[in-house]
Amino acid sequence: MEIMAYSFGLGVFGFLLVMFSKALEYRHSWLTKTGGIMIAQLVIVAVFLILRQNSIEKNARDKLLSSLRDKESLIISLNPSFDSLRTNNLREALLRLRKPNPHNSSPTNMFDVEVSSKGKTLIISIGRDSYNKDEYWVFQKSGLTEEFEGDIGRFFSTYDFP
Repeated sequence: MEIMAYSFGLGVFGFLLVMFSKALEYRHSWLTKTGGIMIAQLVIVAVFLILRQNSIEKNARDKLLSSLRDKESLIISLNPSFDSLRTNNLREALLRLRKPNPHNSSPTNMFDVEVSSKGKTLIISIGRDSYNKDEYWVFQKSGLTEEFEGDIGRFFSTYDFP
């Protein structure tokens, strides 16, 4: 995300160049053109980063779902109160993982789960939504992608996970 900070700085500098050139009435000067290019690069970088984040999020979600679909995969809760029934219900619920729809709530009561499949281990954190008690947020901890820190998806379940 450092690139966005630099891009924003260049965009602000470009805006100042355009304003400066207009104040001096240099309508078609190199200042106006350079400033316009700096402002345009800000928009291009922002769109690129948004598309990239969506792609990383989708890849992480797809990797987790692929591991869960494997019949030989194991789900191990790092919470000692989990039993095999909860693990099976959690697998079914996680298979309904979807792209998150933004809203003004947050996850609570986080717990970690390990998914092992074909020699790969993925660790995810799951938290119940603070507003909708049937909605759960899923975050990656390790094994999916190193570049993404947000939630990779959400699922709904009436089953009460810890």
